[in-house]
Order: sequence, then C-alpha cells, then structure tokens
Amino acid sequence: MGKLSDDTVAMNEASRQSLMNRVVRMKKNEDTAKSSAQKSGVKAAQKSAQKAVPKSAAPTIQEGSVRTSHKTMSVPSRIGKYVDLEPLAEGGMGAVYKARDEEFGRTVVLKKLKSEKATQKQRDRFVREAAILSTLTSQHIVRSFETIKVVENGIENEYFVLEYVDGMSLDKVLEKLGPLPPQIAMWIFVETCKGLELAHHEGIVHRDIKPANVMIEKGIRVKLADFGISDAEDVTRIEELETDLKKSEDELEKIEAKEKKYRQDEKNFQDQLKKIPEEKRAAAKKRIEEVEKRFQEKWEKLSKEKDEILKKINSINSGIAKEKEEEKKARKKDVIREVNLAKEKGKKGKADVINETITLKGSMLGTPAYMSPEQILKYGVIDKRTDIFSMGVMLYEMVTGQRPYNGKGFPEQIRLMKKRRYKKPSHVVKGLPRVFDTVICKMIDYNPDKRFQEIRDVRKMVEPYLKSFNETEIRQELANRLFGSERYVAREIVSVKRGQKIFLAVSLLVIGLGGAIFALMHSGLVQRHLLKKLYTPVDLTLKMPENIVVPKELKPMAYFYKVKDDSLPELATKRRTFSSKSQADGLSRARTVFLRKGKYRLKVLAGPFVRMEDVIVDGKKQVLDLDFADATDRLVSFHVIAEDSESGDDLSSKISFELESGEGRKKLGAQRSVSLKSGAVFDAYLSCPGYDEEHFPVEIGFYQNDVFIRAKMKKTEAAGEKK
Repeated sequence: MGKLSDDTVAMNEASRQSLMNRVVRMKKNEDTAKSSAQKSGVKAAQKSAQKAVPKSAAPTIQEGSVRTSHKTMSVPSRIGKYVDLEPLAEGGMGAVYKARDEEFGRTVVLKKLKSEKATQKQRDRFVREAAILSTLTSQHIVRSFETIKVVENGIENEYFVLEYVDGMSLDKVLEKLGPLPPQIAMWIFVETCKGLELAHHEGIVHRDIKPANVMIEKGIRVKLADFGISDAEDVTRIEELETDLKKSEDELEKIEAKEKKYRQDEKNFQDQLKKIPEEKRAAAKKRIEEVEKRFQEKWEKLSKEKDEILKKINSINSGIAKEKEEEKKARKKDVIREVNLAKEKGKKGKADVINETITLKGSMLGTPAYMSPEQILKYGVIDKRTDIFSMGVMLYEMVTGQRPYNGKGFPEQIRLMKKRRYKKPSHVVKGLPRVFDTVICKMIDYNPDKRFQEIRDVRKMVEPYLKSFNETEIRQELANRLFGSERYVAREIVSVKRGQKIFLAVSLLVIGLGGAIFALMHSGLVQRHLLKKLYTPVDLTLKMPENIVVPKELKPMAYFYKVKDDSLPELATKRRTFSSKSQADGLSRARTVFLRKGKYRLKVLAGPFVRMEDVIVDGKKQVLDLDFADATDRLVSFHVIAEDSESGDDLSSKISFELESGEGRKKLGAQRSVSLKSGAVFDAYLSCPGYDEEHFPVEIGFYQNDVFIRAKMKKTEAAGEKK
C-alpha cells in the first residue's frame, strides 16, 4: 500500500488514549462494580470500540446456506459491503466467516457474536478485542478494520472485521512438521516477540499466548492474533489505595503550606497594628474587625479541610492494612485448596480433578498448558511477565515437541513449577545451542521477579544467535516445508559462523597433508590453471535499481543446480553471496564459480526479485550480467473514495483523479491503474465540481501495488454561499 502524507494517515492520539482508558475502566467494572455498573462499563467500551473504527452504513443481509462436512449451516451471502461469505468456524456463542470486501477488493474475516446466546463476560471480551486491536498497528499483529452491528431475525448481532491471514497457525505447523529446527523456531519466536513488544508498550497484556494464536502466512510473515482476553495491565487494590494515599499526602502538604502563609500574614498584620497610634486605630476599628474576621474564617475553613484530609489518610491506611491482610488470607486459602485437591485426586476420577483445578479460583482466562503460576492461582499482579512465561513455554514446545510441565492436573503442575521440575531443552534435543537453555529457563521461572521483566530484553538476547544465519534461507526453508511439494527434502540451515569454524578446523587438520592444495582449490587457482581443461570460470555481476535498498541481513544470493534427466540437485559448494555495490560502476560481484561442461540452472534472490535462467557451460569463460536496474516500474492501482466533509455524501463517482510526476499531470480513467517507478514520489489530486481540490503526496515502495485514498471534500466558499 502506498504511503500517504503524515497529515492524512496520522492516528488521533487523543482518541486512542481515550479508548485505552475506557478498556481499563471496563476491566475494573468486571472485578469490582455491581451488575449495573458492569453494564454501563460494557456500553462505554462498546461505544469506544465503535468510535475507534469506522462503522458501515446500515448493512443489508441476504440469507443463504452452505453445506459443511458435518451439517448445513445458514450463512448470509452478504453483510453490508462484505460478500461471498464462507464459514470458517462456528460455536454456540459466535461464528467466523471469510468474506470479500466489495469496496476495497480484499479478503477479510468477519467475527460474529450471537448476542442472544452470549454471556455478559463474553460480550465484554468481544468488545475488548475489537477495542484493543483497533489501537495496535503493526505488521506483526492481525489488523482490525471496523466493527458493525447487524439486525438478524429481530436480534442485533455484532461483527468485527479482521485482516485475513492466508496461511497456517503455529499449532498446525507443529502438528505437520513436529519439532522445528532451532533456527526456524527462534526466527518465529523473535517475530512474535516484535508484535508482543508493541502490545506491552501500549500497556496491553495478551494473557493467552499459545501456538494457536500465532499465524504464519504464506508469504512467511508471523502475526500475533486473538486479543479476546487481553487487557491493560492489572492494578491491584493495594496499588490503587497507595496512589490515593500519595495524592492525599500531597494535599496535606499544600494545606500545611497555606497554614504557614496565613500565620505569617496574620503576624505581619499585628505588627502593622502596633505601629498605628491609638486615635487612628480607634477610627479604623470597624475595618480592623473585618480583617480579623476574614482571618478567622480562613483559619476555620483551613482547619476543616485539614481534618477531612487527615481522616481520609487514616481511612486509606486502614484500607491498605486490611487489603494486605485479605491478600495473606487469600494466598493461604489457595495453598489449602491446592492441598485438598491433591488429596481428592485419590478419591475422584482424573477428569473430575482436572475440572476442579481448572476452576481453581473462579472463571479462569487463558489456555492452562501455557499459563503462568500467578495466572493459574490468581495471586499477585497479572502483567507482561505472564506473557513472557507463556512465550517461554511456546519456544520450549517449538524446539522439543513437548511442554516443560506435564502435571496431571493443576496441583501437580504447580508443584512441578515451584520445584522447577522439567528437562532442559538441550537434554531433550541433543546439540541444541546453549542460548535456548539460558533464555527458556529464565522465562519460565516460577517467581515472576526472576524472569525477564521486558520482552524486548528477551529479543535482544536471542537476536545475536539469529544473526549468524541468513534470514532469507530460514524463511525459504520454512516456506518449502509448509507449502512446498510433498517430495521436498528438508535441508539443513548452516550458520555462517559455523561454516567458518569448520573451514578453519579442516585447514589446520590438513596442513601437513595437502592443506596448501585445498586452499588453492578453494581460491580457484587450481581450477583456473592446473585443471583449466576440466573447469570453466563463470563470473556473476548484479545491478540493482538505485531506488531499491536491500536490507543487510537479506544479501542477494546465487544458487546453481545441475540439470539432470530426472532431478535438479543444488550444488551447495557453488552457492554465492554478492558483495556490496562498487562505487566505481555500481555493480555487486560474487566470487567466481568454476563449473564442468554441461547444463545448469541459476537462481538469484535479490530483494523483491527472483531470477531463473539456464546456463550452458561449453569450456569458454562466461560473465553473467544480472541487470535488474530497469525493473522498477510497478502496476499500481489506486482505490479512491471521496465524501462530503459535512454531510458524508459519497462523491466517488463525480471526482476527477489526476496523478502528477516529472512529466506533468495525467488523468486516470475508471480503472485507475498505472505503471509507476518504485521509490519515486508522486502527487495525487482529487477534484469535484463545487469542492476544493484535495492533494495527496504518494511514495511507492518496491513491494507495494495498491494505494487506498479516502478524501473528505470541502465545498468551495462560492458553492457554500450559493447554497
């Protein structure tokens, strides 16, 4: 998508902050308020969620039916501008559909809540997820587009519209592939950390981190999903009281400062009276009495304020002491309950014990296998460290194929957590890099204070391990394993550092047995001079467009394959990485490849480009010039909506759309598709009779094909006066 100017697309921070404040208040209403207060909190959150994202005009419903593998479901064929609905999932309280957005031509997901069957808490969670997702904008988090209300059979149901991720959830990935190679597991983990880091920065705790909520799309991008039970970080009652206490103490300081000032003013007044002669003092007696009366009134008012604030401070201190005592009792009850449930385990069936432990302290939110101890027992503050614990469990499962704690019911699971009874990842998977043990063991510690305190600290610790691998290779290997042919043979991802160490060790080992010959072969001198009748040198040069900058971690790579009758094996030793561009000629070069006579297939990965070509080696030196310099034009489609800024009337069919570049303005037709140069900046102009012209600067990146523009057109002054 094209980049619009900052004024056009900047987020309204005040609205955003207001939304988050409402979500926090909704959580407090759930825990402490009466049922009437809960309802008002839900309405406030609903209003906030609907305000944060645009509402569609009253949608129309057309009924249809779709036959699934187990039953026939009634599915609307249209909901407002969303058509071609396909059921993805359905339960007693809601349904999920795949649909097409007629306005923007994109595929979306509609998440529906059946209002007549949902409980109040389920409605709250539904509204909360829509509210939270509308505030989080990241390529690592599933986006939310809007919320809509639809009347179906006389009942108002709510939908919110999400980005459709064409891919697979991480739990399905693990089900298909089993334990993942450490490089792939760590890459998925770090990408998930990036999405969670944004949520934590906004004060949001996910609370339900698990493989099912991590999506991997076919373009091999990782997105964090399902914020349905997320919330702003918990604030305990004690913390609230301590905050009130600090405010009250500050007020008391202000009152005492006033007392000091009044005392000095009164002293100054008395000193001035003593200097006035008796006869003049008698003449001003009435005026003096008025001043003394005002001083008296001030003292009475100040004394009353001080008494009230002192009473408030004493009350708060009593409340804090009471809350601390209640917290101790609650923890003691948790321990007793845990012991009793463990005893009951011998008397009841396994299912009964698990059911009781799951409802250990009321309704529990989260997936038990990935929940932290404080989330299971509901003690202390549920904050970002809870998500860090769940991330650690998920990483453990990705590399080992199992979870660290496998207790039969929560009492045993908690006991294992307290005693840290689990196998280190390297004891399950031999040869696993040490960084996995270091990071996971700290993330899943029973004590939250001993875990990482920030998810960014986790990411910074593991990123050096990932930097020793080529990210393009990791993503390509994951794509091949997930979405490639069934005949694909998994390939090891070799560390650059590891390759260097192996080469050094071999060189030292064979110094006396032909190390010099090996070094000469590696450099190409042997093939170039001694074996020139057997090998032909092939040089590679690469030219990229000036306006395309390829990240350092995604260096262009060249791969050679030997063409045989029934196979196409890669020649791993012929793999080459292109160097940085030369200042002299602007070309990137790779080390010379020496090949025997025959037919080969060359594949080059360079930024957004993939190039495949056949290479015939016939004994003559070859220079392959790989020129992408002219491949900068992209077919870009503009999707334009224009509305009257006051009435909201749709003006899209009346507008004229022009695009200006160095060659002047060019009017686009109804299709509004044009070939543009990547990286260049263009000016888009919207005009409509009777309205001021709107201007949008647009920059097209090398990976962008669609630009969406929504303009609020303002009537010209002449048109307004005429009306």
